[in-house]
Amino acid sequence: HVKELRDTRSDAPGAANNITKAISAMFAWAKDAELVEINPANGIKRLTSGNGEGFHTWEVSEIVQYEKRHARGTMARMALAIFMFTGLRLSDAAIFGRQHITQVRNKDTGTWEKWIRIKPGKTDKSKVRKEAIVVELPLLPELEDELSFAPAGNLTFLVTEYG
Repeated sequence: HVKELRDTRSDAPGAANNITKAISAMFAWAKDAELVEINPANGIKRLTSGNGEGFHTWEVSEIVQYEKRHARGTMARMALAIFMFTGLRLSDAAIFGRQHITQVRNKDTGTWEKWIRIKPGKTDKSKVRKEAIVVELPLLPELEDELSFAPAGNLTFLVTEYG
């Protein structure tokens, strides 16, 4: 029955696999609690998702088309700028805010420059490192310009219409 339930979502392999994982976890708990004798999800293979090539990389023409559709100052345009000019993961872009921008004096020129300093979420859970990595990258003028449209008072640049 677990396989049949998984297969009802075969059009969405990730969701189908999540169903299998949830059932497996529930029955693992039930088995430990001696409520059942077997875990019916054991041995159920996961569905493969996607084509193995990852996400489509946008061409310049697609970026231009997106920028035409989404005006400067919109959350959609700001999200594009954050992803293009930082390379942050979605989960890290979602928490990226003014608190991650700092001024640093350039040792060679003595001028002040703006830099982004952020601890990516996935490095916090690293089994290889004992301390989280802090990523530092320059705040490029194009991104700084787009971020200037962000409403004040929020901890993150990307906010929903509900805050």
